[in-house]
Amino acid sequence: MEYALDEVLEIASIGKPQVEKLTQELLHFFIEHPRNYPYKYILTSHAARFLDFLGNKLFNEHKHFPLRKTFQNYGLFKAETIEEITDFKVWFENNFKNSSRTLIENHLEAFKDVINESIIRLNKIISSPDNVALDNLDEFTQLFRDSISRSDEINETLQLSGNLRAQIRTVVEYFDNRVASVNHILAQKDPQILKDLKADYDAALLIKTEVFNFFDLVKEKLDQIIDRYIYADKQLANFKENFRTRTQFQRNLRKFLEVSLEAAVYDRNEGIRFYKPLEIKTIPEERFKYLNVKKYDTFIKKKSYVLEQELDPVYALEQTKNANVALDKQEEVARQLNIFKINLSKQVDTDLTEEFYRLLEETNDENIALKVVFDILKYASKHKEYDLKIEQNIPEKYQDKNILIWQMNILQKQ
Repeated sequence: MEYALDEVLEIASIGKPQVEKLTQELLHFFIEHPRNYPYKYILTSHAARFLDFLGNKLFNEHKHFPLRKTFQNYGLFKAETIEEITDFKVWFENNFKNSSRTLIENHLEAFKDVINESIIRLNKIISSPDNVALDNLDEFTQLFRDSISRSDEINETLQLSGNLRAQIRTVVEYFDNRVASVNHILAQKDPQILKDLKADYDAALLIKTEVFNFFDLVKEKLDQIIDRYIYADKQLANFKENFRTRTQFQRNLRKFLEVSLEAAVYDRNEGIRFYKPLEIKTIPEERFKYLNVKKYDTFIKKKSYVLEQELDPVYALEQTKNANVALDKQEEVARQLNIFKINLSKQVDTDLTEEFYRLLEETNDENIALKVVFDILKYASKHKEYDLKIEQNIPEKYQDKNILIWQMNILQKQ
């Protein structure tokens, strides 16, 4: 304890506290006696975590680790490898929650520290004399180049998160399909089967929500950090402009003094006087802008800072496929609906239940079959030449189907 205090006192101008009093203050919360050693002290778990936090802030190793490569190794997975909900939970707990998420958060903290340090150093440069500012300007510019590379690296990782989101959506759809495809007769005999499948789907949906919310929060934090970088970049541009203006003004002032001295003489009675007029061409003039007036932005050209968003080909391909599938379904619904309306005008009695199962078998898509039947019901109900007949029973030949509907008929009025 005394050695540690001596090291602290070498860098801090404080009075040396009493070791006994300091020990009593640290006891229980930061230090404790090990078992069977009442005269020795060890750090508590709270103190160890506190020191780890300070060490991470002062010596953050993630400033030098490649985030993109780390995320590729630990954060990504293939949806095909998930067969049971336990597989998904294991990936979330081990590869994401306790690995990828922590790494990304640490990288963001390291990036934020770099930006804050850059802004502090920039403020010192702006308020320092010109000669000192020039000495530090190159080092500061290099520091901001490193910041830009770190920003690009985090943006690339966010692009990778698009692929991760696509895989997670596939997994959630997989568990959703398992619930939808369960045999209703088997579910009636053993309700626990359907209950377990729904629980698996709910767990997968919860993981999806937590992962998606995390990346949305990361995107917001990154936007805030980039805003601070843009602020610092603007300050640096203003400093360069002011420095250029001051330098040119000093050069012109020196020229003016040289011309004045060449045209002036000293008279004992009159003092300094000009014996010849100053040549107009030799008088320096300088166009400059005064940056301290209100709304000075109107005097300068405004700059737009655009961050180009790179396209993730995997995520873009997935979204294109989803859009094409949705369009194909809409076209198939419209085609089947037109055929249905033509047949409806030709038949006296249309068995809607039979047509539903025919569509289900033909398209192999319950959404298309349900949409067509629902739209044809609305169509028949709005036209006076049709009557709807609905019996609240399920035909015997359809009772083994996964989707059950009542017996429905559309009758054409005579």
